[in-house]
Parts: sequence; C-alpha cells; structure tokens
Amino acid sequence: MKYILLSIIFHILLIIPYYKHVNTLGNPDISRKISIPISYNSRNLPERIDNIKKVKGSEIKQPKVVEETNKKIEEKEIKKPQDEFKSKMKKNTEKKVEKKITENKEIKKSQNNQNKKQPHKNLVKEENKKESIDEVLTKNGNFVANSDGSYTALSAKGINFEILNQIDPNYPRQAEVIRYNKTVIVETRFLVGLDGRVEKIEILKSHEKFGFDKEVMQALKKWKFKPITYGGKKLKVYFVKEFIFKPKS
Repeated sequence: MKYILLSIIFHILLIIPYYKHVNTLGNPDISRKISIPISYNSRNLPERIDNIKKVKGSEIKQPKVVEETNKKIEEKEIKKPQDEFKSKMKKNTEKKVEKKITENKEIKKSQNNQNKKQPHKNLVKEENKKESIDEVLTKNGNFVANSDGSYTALSAKGINFEILNQIDPNYPRQAEVIRYNKTVIVETRFLVGLDGRVEKIEILKSHEKFGFDKEVMQALKKWKFKPITYGGKKLKVYFVKEFIFKPKS
C-alpha cells in the first residue's frame, strides 16, 4: 500500500508542471510577458558586393548600369562575327573593284597603242589589197590591163553593175510603112567606159533591112551606167545583149 501511494504522489508531481505549461498556451498576453531575444547581423546596402537590393514580394533585380553593360557585351558578342564577315566581304569587293579598274586601264592602254599603230597597218593592208587585186585581175583571164592602169572585163559575169538610164529601141518606121509584121532580133556587144557611158557598139547578129540596127545603136548611145568597180577598182566592161523587135498589133 505504501508503494502504491508513493507512486501516485510521484505521478502527480510529474503532471503538475505539464499542466501549467498547457494553460499558458491559451494566454493572449504571452507576447507581453515573455520576451525572446533575437540576434541578427545587419549590413548596409552600399557594403554589399553585388549591389543587389531585395524587395519583399519581388524578384531580385540588377541595377541599370549592370543591365546596360551586359546588353553591350551580348551585342558585341552577337555582332562581332557579323561585323568580321561584313568587313571581309567589303575588303573582297574592294579588291575586285580595284582589279577591274586596273584591267580596264590596261585594256584602254593597249587599245590606244593599237590605234596609234593602226594607220601604218592600214596603209600596209591597203597596199597589200591593191597588190592582191592587181594580181587577181591579171591572173584572171576575164580581165585585160589597159595602158592607163585600168582594167577591162571581157564579160559582165560575176560583176555587179547598175543601169541609171535605159532606153529601148523603137520598131523602125520604114518597116511599119511597108507593113513588115515580123519579130526581129538584133544581138549586140558594147563597151561601158570608166564613167559609165557606152563607148563601143558592135552588131553580132544584124538585120540591116528597114533600119533595125540603126535603132539599136541610137538607143544604146543614150544608156548610162553607174561607174562599175571590182574590189574598189574602176573597170571597163563588155556587155552582150539581144534586142527583140515586135510589130505593133
């Protein structure tokens, strides 16, 4: 029994302080009675290394100076390769332009030198041309050299010519009077001089009756050619032509 009483007293002594502590938890004036010392370290803003200011309810923000410097560094890092590429391209284009300019200058110099030497070359070429034309004309059996240095073509084959004035002969009046109603052909060979006028007339196939040959000769004397040239050299040329007379119906 003694042991039971002792154990009860011991338990009561243990429960009493716990009971006091539980009662004080609901006391609204506990903050006034109990003062809890708090220790902390304060540091001024200028003393901080990174100059970062933290505001309640906001994120940490860097100052403008740091932001600007960071932006400049980023822009430099971004622009650096682009600027280097642009500068290289600029140099390459400048070099190309300089090369073209120098090439054009050299071409112009060479052209000027050629133009200066050209007159002499042209004279030599002209002399060679004259010689070559003379050689061609003398070698060709169609051309005959004249005493005045000109040449006569025995036929108009392969030679260009232009007739400025051409008159056809009329059917003779004598044949009309006697009612000579026949078709007549007169073949001629005539020489055109250096001035384009007809110099010589030959009748190859004649029809002497009733004045047919005479009408042909009168008409040919009125013909006019443009001066005939071959390779830049004036020529006399022989032509062969047939004149056909048809009676008036």
